[in-house]
Amino acid sequence: MEPVRFRMLTPPALTRQAVGLLTGHSGVFNLVVVRSSQLPEGDAPECDVVRGAADGLLGRLREPGVDRTGAVAVDTANSTFSRRAEEAGAAQSPALAHAPLRAGGDARIRAAARAVRRPPT
Repeated sequence: MEPVRFRMLTPPALTRQAVGLLTGHSGVFNLVVVRSSQLPEGDAPECDVVRGAADGLLGRLREPGVDRTGAVAVDTANSTFSRRAEEAGAAQSPALAHAPLRAGGDARIRAAARAVRRPPT
């Protein structure tokens, strides 16, 4: 299984809601919340997610505005040694085990479009 890692920065007012979206999901494991990060002010939830659940969870995190009022970074975890990771991967549909992460591609396209629109300095 090749999980992805979500690293988030959430305003304190959104942390409980964001963590609540992640906590009960069977595709989420290794959830950690660091309280009171400094720059910018907020909390820093982080978790591993089975690849097939990543796009759906990112969509759910966008609904309350985590991406607009905080940040979400998604990285590929090269190796994960965890019984929970194995169990989460086994519960996932085999067709989704290596599914492309559409949200990551969409973010790269938006970033490239912003770079093209910027006037030269």
